[in-house]
Formats: sequence, C-alpha cells, structure tokens
Amino acid sequence: MENANKPRRSIFNLFDIVVIAIIVVLALALCLSRSSGGSASGGTASGSRTVRYTVEFTGIQNGAAALMQPGDELVDKIKKYDIGTVVSVEIDNTRKLTQDYTNGGMVDSALETQQTATAVIEAECTETDADILVSGGYAIKVGTSVSAKGPGYQYSGTIIGIERDAA
Repeated sequence: MENANKPRRSIFNLFDIVVIAIIVVLALALCLSRSSGGSASGGTASGSRTVRYTVEFTGIQNGAAALMQPGDELVDKIKKYDIGTVVSVEIDNTRKLTQDYTNGGMVDSALETQQTATAVIEAECTETDADILVSGGYAIKVGTSVSAKGPGYQYSGTIIGIERDAA
C-alpha cells in the first residue's frame, strides 16, 4: 500500500533519449538548409539583369488580340506576380493542323475565328543555377505556360524563347 501512494518518478530511458536526439538533429538540419542556398530554388543568385522573353498567346478571339499594346504592364493572373512590360506584339491568325479529307494526311490551316499574339516581354530578373526569376519569384523557362493579365485583357500562352542581356 505504501508504494501505491508514492509519486512515481519519470525517468527517460535510452530509447526516449535517442528519439529526442534524432528530432533535434533533423530540426537543426532543416533550419540550416533553409538559411543557406541563397534562393527558393536552392541555387546561388546572381545580380539583377534584364531579360526579354517571347510568349505566344494562342486561341484569342478575333479582334481581342489588338488590346495588347507595347508598354502594357503584365501580371500573372493567378498569383499576381509582375511578369514584365510588353515591348512588341505581332498578331496573326491561329494556325492548326487539320485533317485533309481530299488528299489524306494533315494540313496546316489558319483558323479565321481565332488569333495568335506573339509578344516580347521585358523584365528585371535574378538568375540562379536552376531558374530565371522575374519580379520577385515568377520563374520563366522555355515551354512554361503563362497566364497573363493586362489592362482590359487576359491571355494564356507558352514561353517560346528567352534572350538575356550580356552583362
């Protein structure tokens, strides 16, 4: 009966000490890996430079492509990142491969109801080992989809080329 009334002392056993030590080491490693590396992508960042990249916005309704003008500031329509300033725009009919039922095979044809706007966009960027980041975090790579919003319009397209300054 005397043992039942005594408070029981809690002592860590060897297994508890090993588990606590592993948790502390993992937490320290996580903190150190986040504080070093220079950027979100894990590479080292170089200074700010200017980049021009070309985006092909396809499937725009006829006449709406003319809304995009040089000097327009574009932002990502989803995350609201600033993605640059339009330098130039070329507008053409959207082209599509269609079935040629007369001769067989595929033929390249223009869609009369849709337009394609090919825009050159200029922005300040920071380069890392893995990415080119424009305006605080918008990563650009050839083949990446872009959802851009400008004054009075929003288009979706693909990056088809990147040109960096030789600085």
